[in-house]
Amino acid sequence: HQICTYGAPMIGNDVTASALFSALPEKIYRYVDVGDLVPRLPTVSLFSNSFSHCEREILVGNINQDSATEKLAACAAAAVEGEIDEMIAHSIWDELKKGMPSHMMGNYLSKLI
Repeated sequence: HQICTYGAPMIGNDVTASALFSALPEKIYRYVDVGDLVPRLPTVSLFSNSFSHCEREILVGNINQDSATEKLAACAAAAVEGEIDEMIAHSIWDELKKGMPSHMMGNYLSKLI
């Protein structure tokens, strides 16, 4: 048995991710498009995040394009003490809307077939 996710958001904290990895060692595969912002969510703060992923990320897509992580970092530059205010929330939402085609299942299928 294996678990494969495509563009999944973070699942829980480090304890949760470690427990899943221990229960299913080397059987969880996370496919992530470089431009997909959803796998970088949820983010409580742009500087610290209590959420985590299981191991084994497999990047797909144009590795040379701006990554979702770089886009979030650009938004973080405007944060004060790591807190997301309304302006930053709108910036993140704008990036998320622009990147939605990267999150669609058809996008993942086209890159994996």
